[in-house]
Amino acid sequence: NAITPQIGITHRYQFIESITWQRGAHRLRAGGQFFQDRSPVAWGFCTPACEGAVSPEYVASIVTNPALRASIFPTLPTVITTNADLLNLPLFGSQASSSGGIGIGSANNPGAYQQNGYHNNRPQIYAQDTWKLRPNLTLNYGIQYQFENGVFNSDVPKPAFVAPLYGSDLSATKVNYLEFTPSFGFSWGLDKSGKTVIRGGAGVYWDSQSIFQRYRDRNLITPLGNGRITASTNLIQNTFPGIVVVGAGGATTPLAIGAAIPTGTLTNLTLGQFVQLLNVQVPVLIQQFSPSQQRDGPITTSAIDVAKSGVQLYPHDFPLPRTYQTSIGIQRDLGFGMVLAADYARKVGLQNQIGEEDLNHYNAFVNGVRSPVIPACPKANFTPGVQCSNGPITFWVTGGRSVYNGLLMKLNKKFSHNFQGTVSYALQSLDAIAPNLVYDLNNYNTSFGPVLAHHNLNISGIVKLPWGVQLSFNSSVISRTPFEAFVPGGDLTGTGANPTSSSRSLLPGITYNCFNAGCGKAELETAVATFNTTYLGKKFPNGNAIPQLVVPKDYQFFKPVISQNFRLLKNFKIRERYQFQVMAEMFNALNIANLSGYGQSLDTLAADPSKQAFNFGKPTQRSAQTFGQTGPRAVQVGGRISF
Repeated sequence: NAITPQIGITHRYQFIESITWQRGAHRLRAGGQFFQDRSPVAWGFCTPACEGAVSPEYVASIVTNPALRASIFPTLPTVITTNADLLNLPLFGSQASSSGGIGIGSANNPGAYQQNGYHNNRPQIYAQDTWKLRPNLTLNYGIQYQFENGVFNSDVPKPAFVAPLYGSDLSATKVNYLEFTPSFGFSWGLDKSGKTVIRGGAGVYWDSQSIFQRYRDRNLITPLGNGRITASTNLIQNTFPGIVVVGAGGATTPLAIGAAIPTGTLTNLTLGQFVQLLNVQVPVLIQQFSPSQQRDGPITTSAIDVAKSGVQLYPHDFPLPRTYQTSIGIQRDLGFGMVLAADYARKVGLQNQIGEEDLNHYNAFVNGVRSPVIPACPKANFTPGVQCSNGPITFWVTGGRSVYNGLLMKLNKKFSHNFQGTVSYALQSLDAIAPNLVYDLNNYNTSFGPVLAHHNLNISGIVKLPWGVQLSFNSSVISRTPFEAFVPGGDLTGTGANPTSSSRSLLPGITYNCFNAGCGKAELETAVATFNTTYLGKKFPNGNAIPQLVVPKDYQFFKPVISQNFRLLKNFKIRERYQFQVMAEMFNALNIANLSGYGQSLDTLAADPSKQAFNFGKPTQRSAQTFGQTGPRAVQVGGRISF
């Protein structure tokens, strides 16, 4: 894993006090608690490095001439069966990211700088009343206040190097002190029998922030050597003769001795050669990036001013996420042990964390020229005070929004006449920006859309059969989830958005994730035809040619997920104190193939259309079986003895 080795020991000191006071029709509760979290962690991001390797198939798609390919890549394997084959693959250098690049420095957090103040205090106070206004009407209302002063590095200002991204006010990330949480609810019985009840409520709820997310930020903005940083592969310099950068068709450009290893680019430098470079150069880099540690006082040289790239910084303002939740519903006792309930629920989330975004726009291109906010260094440069960038500079970004609406219906039957069962159905929608899936860094809302299946039906029950045998069943049907079609090959916005391992763009003319949520195949085919008319023959901002898109004749926007599970259980009672159970369970009894991994990047016209291999809308895998889920049919038997 990219974040191992890791050791986390969290010390939490907690004080709680509360009081409950019953007086007449009121039940009053008040109190509070105080937390202090201290989290010393050893977290070896990318030890020694997180890098990519290029497959033989990809190389063959770039250099199609076998003789030319053999001359450029003389050790390229055709298949990978040994470690030697793996080490002979071409390197695909990684830019600094949450799981990419080269790890430099100590993995211990917190570092030496201002270590004593590195903890999180969280006080909370609340007051609440339950008021039985009438025998059939109860109200609940209350309020809580809290804040956290240690989820960010609020004791350390940002270095001047990031001012073009952070703003002119370089003061530390602000603490959110105004976290008020009001809530209200009621329950109202409509008749004396109490068989019909209306209930509802509303409230504001605050979330916290993962403590680990401040580690990277602190290591970059504090003095050089105060913890581990992750830097782009271009820290490493080439020392091998004959290394070339490979372009389309096999065009090559020499990579000079002493030149930085490029990132996101195909070269004939092998993974094995890169390991040799790491072994020689990383010890020198560690000395450069980890001088004697400063414990306090003004910061003269920050780590990011030397690395000139970095990941997971915090902006000046980072409001913690909160939700506004409301619900209203009705419940009716139908008799015969059956209760029917219907509830409408709405949940609006604000300041949801979108993820980490490169606010430097290092991969943004204008007319084929790299155009980050902080100008790119002509070659790798690690001199403090020089205002240029060696790679992406990502920040944690908040400001996302999510809206859930659901009609939730449930029919419950209590156990009687040897049967107990539940039928539940949800008609639902959730519109949101999925984390780390922003496709336009200038407009996050282009990635806002439906992300949840509209229909969810579940039927479950228990039947008591003769001879003490019990049958349980659970049947689940979930409709198709929303689907998106992508344009492969580049970022049409030119902002450097690259939320996946391969650069791709949203298909113009289609709102995000609208397929299976209002759009169909006709809309897709119209959008593709319009795209080919508008963009074919032009170039992406990075200079790559825009391809002609092709829609296959047979494709799907996912399929429903269906599963039926059964269980037979027999209980044997041995004397008074001993029981023995045997059971047999079958999952996905109908063996329905719940397929997944549907290709979402549209196909492009092949050089030989007769050999066109269509991937769009085709599944690549079947759901794995994890007993009780949606994988292939599976049976298990077991026993239990109790005494």
